[in-house]
Amino acid sequence: MQIVECCHQSCHLVGHREAEILPLEVLRGKNVAVFCAIASPDGFEQFIGTLGANIVYKKRYIDHHRFTNAELSSINERAKNADFLIATEKDAVRIANDFKFSIPFFYMRVKIQFLHNEHWIRHLLSEALAQ
Repeated sequence: MQIVECCHQSCHLVGHREAEILPLEVLRGKNVAVFCAIASPDGFEQFIGTLGANIVYKKRYIDHHRFTNAELSSINERAKNADFLIATEKDAVRIANDFKFSIPFFYMRVKIQFLHNEHWIRHLLSEALAQ
């Protein structure tokens, strides 16, 4: 048995419904509001801070939370003075298609970066897909 070690690597910001792509650096010096429903929100929020953003509002929900329009409206109202509203990609897919935010809403695109034994996991995946 081999151990495959990986991490999340943030790539860029994607506008709601894939309308626009921005580099992460656009957040430097900006007031941002963040919300998420992930198991460990600290890392997400801290990363936004390392980009030079000023978090003016944050809202956390339990992992895998399904957002209601009322909750999204509340977030929208509380974030109205921010330059951007940012969520995780995992959370963005749980937002109703017809919901409209009043400020620019983006989610952070991430990819998996394998740190060790990438060749082994790719081999296993290839075998599984071939069946």
